[in-house]
Amino acid sequence: MAGKRKSEAAKELITLPPLSPADYQAALEALILNNICIESLSARCDRSKIDQPNININVKTRAMAEQACDRYTVICGYLLEGKSEDAEALSIEVAFRLEFGCTKLIPEGFFEIYKDTSLPVTTLPYLREIVASMTSRMNIPALTLPYTIFPPAIRSPAPPA
Repeated sequence: MAGKRKSEAAKELITLPPLSPADYQAALEALILNNICIESLSARCDRSKIDQPNININVKTRAMAEQACDRYTVICGYLLEGKSEDAEALSIEVAFRLEFGCTKLIPEGFFEIYKDTSLPVTTLPYLREIVASMTSRMNIPALTLPYTIFPPAIRSPAPPA
């Protein structure tokens, strides 16, 4: 039981206070976007399934960041899957590399906010273009993603009336 109390106490010591909006804004202003490029890309289309009347499109995302001296690098991956009732009809997986210069050390907790707010706004136009281009090159109707594919919780609330 004593071991359990120590591990709970250790978890409490590691927990950081949330980053304030002012601290997040200051960290965001310290980043200078130098480059966005494709890190990896793959696509598959099952022609026997793509003509199905009901294909559900699902987009999953993952992201990670690394800071080294005056550089901050983010890798953001998307997996788009189009599934018919019984099988996968379409799959496009792309990872973008975002390279930033930074004028100061980026605080702990910044990335947890950034990946859900600013990162989608930066990378979604690139994802939309890749998906439209890849699907048209597969000789199927071009798939144009809506601008907002993320859950409403990520979007900013409407200002009070």
